[in-house]
Amino acid sequence: MTDSRRSWLRSWWLVFALCPFWTQWISFVYIGLRAKRPLWIGWGAVYGATALASLILVNQAGILDGIGVTGTFGIWLVALVHALVVRNEYVERLDVLEDPRLTQARLLERRRALVTELAREHPHLAEQSGVGRPDVKDAFDGGLVDLNHASERALTTLPGVDKRLAHQIVLIRSRIGGFSSLYDAGSLLDMAPGVVDDLRDRVVCLPI
Repeated sequence: MTDSRRSWLRSWWLVFALCPFWTQWISFVYIGLRAKRPLWIGWGAVYGATALASLILVNQAGILDGIGVTGTFGIWLVALVHALVVRNEYVERLDVLEDPRLTQARLLERRRALVTELAREHPHLAEQSGVGRPDVKDAFDGGLVDLNHASERALTTLPGVDKRLAHQIVLIRSRIGGFSSLYDAGSLLDMAPGVVDDLRDRVVCLPI
């Protein structure tokens, strides 16, 4: 499927903007939710409220009916142009949000949060399951390494960590009672910025 065709297939929501019968707000609420763009949801609320007000005025006596009809078609035209303007941005945002790399990063972040929560609330379970220590086989942690508990051998499985650095990590953490974060460890051990960046998605610092 070509990028152009895929782009237009993702634009089916424009049908609601094209319809002149008070449905424009649906388009903006939909794309706001899909693309995680609160501003568009807000515009959907504005268009919806304006369309409702115009609808109430239609068939009212005198000038109110004219205002209602004018408002109905006016808001339709404004919302249609607005929808066409934001269409490309919506498609681009969706491409980014659906990138497999972003999905993997989110999954890793959730796993890190769950590992940390488990260790804080149920430390005995974390210890028994080997969370954060790849030398103890455990599918739960997905290969995350705990700088505060992992052995020197386990630490050397990390990118940029050789035997010398692994020994320093163990030595320093025993002196200070554990690292509060990767950046704390990086500062105390004078790690190169590139090494810290490589470790960011691979380590946790669970309380000792």
